[in-house]
Amino acid sequence: MLMIDDMLMRFVTPFSQNTNDAEAQHLREDQHKDTNLNKTWTLAEKGKGNFYVKDDLLFHQDQVMGQNVKQICVPTNRREEICHSTHDLSHQGYKRTKERI
Repeated sequence: MLMIDDMLMRFVTPFSQNTNDAEAQHLREDQHKDTNLNKTWTLAEKGKGNFYVKDDLLFHQDQVMGQNVKQICVPTNRREEICHSTHDLSHQGYKRTKERI
């Protein structure tokens, strides 16, 4: 499962903080349709694995380099776009791009 931190979330969801707009609704639909996220939804419902739901969007809370980060769970159909956008942003090669994601 690919997850993305707050800094890169703009490539997944250009809705910024507004989780009620059309793009947010498309992301919700993509998350719910993605069978690869089924276990993750179950974990969030049970309050396990640091997964949670906010505004009907699936997130993961983690610590990266000592900082708390909120990561949105990226549906399979958006992952390639994320990888390309992140790579284009950083131009630091596959390994560094993967680390940022």
